[in-house]
Amino acid sequence: MFSKAKWVWHPKIETNDTYIEFFASCECNHSQEAKMRISVDSDYSLYINGKLAASGQYQDYPWNRSFDEIDISEFLKDGINTFGFVVWYVGDSNFMYCHGEPGLIYEIESDGQILLASDRNTLCRKSKRYVSGRKQWITPQLGYGFCLDMTKDFIGESFNSDELVKSIEKPSMPLPLHLRENKKLILSDRVDTEIVCQGTYSFVDAEGTDGAKMQRASLSFSPLSEMSDEYCQVFSNPSGHIFLIFDLKCETAGYLDFDIETDRECKAVIGWGEHLSDGRCRTEIEYRDFSSVIHLKKGRNTFLQPLRRLGLRYLQLFIETNSVKINYFGIRPTNYPLNVLPFSSGNLLWDNIYDVCINTLRLCMHEHYEDCPWREQSLYTLDSRNQMLCGYYAFKEYEFPRSALRLIAAGSRKDGLIPITAPTDCNLTIPFFSLIYLVQVWEYYEHCGDKKTVEYCFPAMEKIVEKFLSLMDKNGLLVNFYGEEYWNFYEWQPYLDGETYKDTKYDLCINAAFSYVLDSYMNSCALLNKSVDKFSKIKKALNKTIKDKFFDNEKGLFRLCIEHDEEKISVLGNALCILCGAADDVDTTSIELLLKDNGEGRIKGISSTISMFIYRYDALLKIDENKYREDVLSDIERIYFYMLKNGATAFWETIKGQADFNNAGSLCHGWSALPVYYYWKLCGGKNSDI
Repeated sequence: MFSKAKWVWHPKIETNDTYIEFFASCECNHSQEAKMRISVDSDYSLYINGKLAASGQYQDYPWNRSFDEIDISEFLKDGINTFGFVVWYVGDSNFMYCHGEPGLIYEIESDGQILLASDRNTLCRKSKRYVSGRKQWITPQLGYGFCLDMTKDFIGESFNSDELVKSIEKPSMPLPLHLRENKKLILSDRVDTEIVCQGTYSFVDAEGTDGAKMQRASLSFSPLSEMSDEYCQVFSNPSGHIFLIFDLKCETAGYLDFDIETDRECKAVIGWGEHLSDGRCRTEIEYRDFSSVIHLKKGRNTFLQPLRRLGLRYLQLFIETNSVKINYFGIRPTNYPLNVLPFSSGNLLWDNIYDVCINTLRLCMHEHYEDCPWREQSLYTLDSRNQMLCGYYAFKEYEFPRSALRLIAAGSRKDGLIPITAPTDCNLTIPFFSLIYLVQVWEYYEHCGDKKTVEYCFPAMEKIVEKFLSLMDKNGLLVNFYGEEYWNFYEWQPYLDGETYKDTKYDLCINAAFSYVLDSYMNSCALLNKSVDKFSKIKKALNKTIKDKFFDNEKGLFRLCIEHDEEKISVLGNALCILCGAADDVDTTSIELLLKDNGEGRIKGISSTISMFIYRYDALLKIDENKYREDVLSDIERIYFYMLKNGATAFWETIKGQADFNNAGSLCHGWSALPVYYYWKLCGGKNSDI
């Protein structure tokens, strides 16, 4: 593969946040079976004979580049066929992109023959439709927004070819190393939308980003009763400033799609969000800006934007015109192809919770697992552990978790830990999250028996263990990580957020977590015929030291820290002590009360958030599944009914919803789908296959 193809790029343009269009043609026939192989840095959309045929580069590391293989037969015609590529070079690293050189490589194969391949004869130009170099962050984790100029021609439509130039080859870039390891997304039909607010606006501030201007704009609402019953509507206002807010009816993730007619050329600003708590989409939150820009031409404007996936429920449009006709303004969802196994508990509420969990999982699965589709779209180990575990029961699909585990392993740092997300070259790492990777790999094997993936991931696992062992001092405990690149984070709670105890030398959670994950590591070692004796002894000694140093005999609980006067007790820390075996020889009565009531009952402690419920629930079930089965199910019912009662169509990042994190709480978070796992584990449903 790629025997004739070369990496190519524009001869003069390599700046970040740049859109380059490439053009090529060859003779084919409509009955011909043909495959396109393509890889880019950073993202692409492919147009064949003017029709969108594919988009979405699998985001990976430049040294581990993958390529897409796409069946393009249905797009071909007899005679000369045209192939237009729009390549977006991001350039600036974020939590879902690792910096690499800009480039495009492609080839078309049919019956073993290469019909077309990228080389210096591939024509290119700077895109006119996409505005380059804007560099307006949505969020630092997610990357840049976009600006479209609908007054300009476009490579996917008829266009003026006068500015096309020959590409240059880039021999410094390696060939793609492997075929994409999971499936391409499915582009679904348009989502039905409903206009729920309309009126006029005026910007209060002349300065600031478009998102900030929308957030602070003065709005004058018009009654919805004046609107037509038909979706295709004409809105007029002499002020020349019309705003509209569209409800997609539920949490959605996909590409912006619009069909708008205006009476003149004008600027439109779009915003998106998950709620209308501010009477509009919350487009500015501190350093975040959920907006993009479209410069509309006079007349009809239609476009599908396949180079930026949006996670949202609501869309808003601020448009500088006296009259606008909305034929469509909404989203085309992009879904990973999955078969959802049938589930029925016989309990209507549980089944409703389960269905919303499935929606949450699917909204957080695209090229890889995502923590949330709205704010970050990033692959974390801790988040994806929950998502994988649920997916094994809900989908019985293993290609997607396998690709994620291999992607994470490919980013292993020099110090042996895992970067905060994958792929990224951000220097930040969360030690606790690195440990959870060991659990992910073993759970994957338990569910599908794929030994080869354990072998592939094992070097990364081994480095993590070696790094942690290097921090074990003469007292037999792990010392905390120090330095700006290490974030000693567990969950968003006081004393567990990586901020409060920065000067702490010994931490209960990291020691208990290391002991806990050693079980998964030793299982992997045994599978690969590697000795486990050393690690078995380390675990036994560590558990004894944890008990000796952290256990308060009077209270019957494990303390979070042994170096401060404050004797803080955390639910997470005590749950990990149960799971790792450090509490095997103690009276667990107080611990059970702490975990059962999440530190909010008779025994007080730092409670766990939704992300860490898996450790609390598993600890209770390890103590006595028969005793605590109903308590776990009741706790799930109470918490998730609260979210449903408050309008959730996907489950939230935390129980505080949108108000958390200084009004940046996510209303769709993959880690919150845990009821799927517990309903199968504790109820089994009525599906005999499980």
